[in-house]
Amino acid sequence: MPNILIVSPRDAAVNPLPEIAALASGARVTLLDGAVGIREVERVLRDTQFDVVHLAQHGAYGLLQLSDGLVTQERMTRCLQHQEHLAVVVINACNSAGTAALIHNAVGCAVIAHEAPIGEQAAQVFAREFYAALLDKQPIYVAYRDACAALVRTLPDSVQPVLINGAMSDMRSLQAEMAGLIEAFRMLRGEVSNMRHSLRLWFAGYGVLFALCVVVLALQFHV
Repeated sequence: MPNILIVSPRDAAVNPLPEIAALASGARVTLLDGAVGIREVERVLRDTQFDVVHLAQHGAYGLLQLSDGLVTQERMTRCLQHQEHLAVVVINACNSAGTAALIHNAVGCAVIAHEAPIGEQAAQVFAREFYAALLDKQPIYVAYRDACAALVRTLPDSVQPVLINGAMSDMRSLQAEMAGLIEAFRMLRGEVSNMRHSLRLWFAGYGVLFALCVVVLALQFHV
């Protein structure tokens, strides 16, 4: 049974509680709502281990909003570093992809976030489908994929969240390595082409020289 922490300040931009509450029978849910400050979040994350942390709040590039003010992505990441078995962090906040990347790199868990502003209805549809699949013991990527599919069916104009996890990081590294190999091959092909051109010039030069030698010898014999 997964242990889920939900952080949802009173003035949060998105309210995931109706969807998650409906699934609470399949999970242990700790809820921080109302007036939620960073010290309370730090205390809970230091004292209790969770499988899932769900952050539902206003966001901006590198910042998350709690009731007592803005929290930098670095401080939130330090809070999460107390977790030893965290599987996924869900950030229902606008423009939070950069924060997600920092958390993933520091904590090593999968992170779902948004590269653009997100509407409450879209966030609720995604949360409902994602947690339904997760509590059905589906892998995180499968739960994410199913939730995105539901989002497309329900709200086709909405922007899908992004998933940052180790598998995707490995794939990006592989793609980068492949791109480097392709570029090296292109450079090598260019060098070979240059060498062939140089050889043509070399043989052409020696051909002219040989022809001149033949002419000189012919003139000498003629004389």
